[in-house]
Amino acid sequence: MLKKILSLLLLIGCAPEYSPWQSNPSKRDLTAKHLAWLESKNINVPFKVALTGDPQAVIGHFDRVKDAINARDDIDFAVVLGDITDRGLKREWDWAGDIIEEFDVPVLTVVGNHDGLNNAKDIYPTMFGPFNYTFMVDGLKFVMWNNNRYEWGTPDFVWLANSVAGHRAVVMSHQPPGNDALTPADNEEWSRIRGQGDVVASVHGHVHHYGYKHETYDEGVEVDVYTVDRVTGTHYGTMSVDKEYNITFENCSPICERIGE
Repeated sequence: MLKKILSLLLLIGCAPEYSPWQSNPSKRDLTAKHLAWLESKNINVPFKVALTGDPQAVIGHFDRVKDAINARDDIDFAVVLGDITDRGLKREWDWAGDIIEEFDVPVLTVVGNHDGLNNAKDIYPTMFGPFNYTFMVDGLKFVMWNNNRYEWGTPDFVWLANSVAGHRAVVMSHQPPGNDALTPADNEEWSRIRGQGDVVASVHGHVHHYGYKHETYDEGVEVDVYTVDRVTGTHYGTMSVDKEYNITFENCSPICERIGE
């Protein structure tokens, strides 16, 4: 009997994951770590960003996308455009975190609507960091914005406007403009901010398909809006920035093909 009790205690000690609703992910502060890695690379234009979206319930595909991106020598960093998990469970976060740590380039994230389920509101800031943050790459400002209203509350448009003002900015968030997960007032305010002339591109996931449109506002303001397919198979996208800061998007599945060609 004593031997059985000792064996049971040993098993308990080796199995700290006692519930799928735990909120203690195996990774910590990935955003800060990967931003430090990105800064150490001292990237200059031209550069290229790999864009992935919605790994959620197809984590094996995310692993294959990682391998496809690692096989290239022209990717400077990668972005996961939300819905990192499907149900926000600790095991899902740990799976995704393991894959992110296997990328050969820095990986930055935005939070998605599925990432707001269960205890994910505690897990995401622990595992990654702030929901809204920015970083610069050789004069181009990346604005990583949480705009998932129904899971996280009203998007912080004041923060967004202040973050893009006076910069050549790329906004990255899970929800694309016009999506019905945002209210009409949300979309109107967001459109107003894009029309101010600081945002040059808007990049998103959520809709599970590639998409591109070129928005034109008053006074010659132009904004490229791109959505990336979910990671099914080896689908991902790229964003290339040339020396004049012109931006080109491509779809990769896994061989890149220009949109419309």
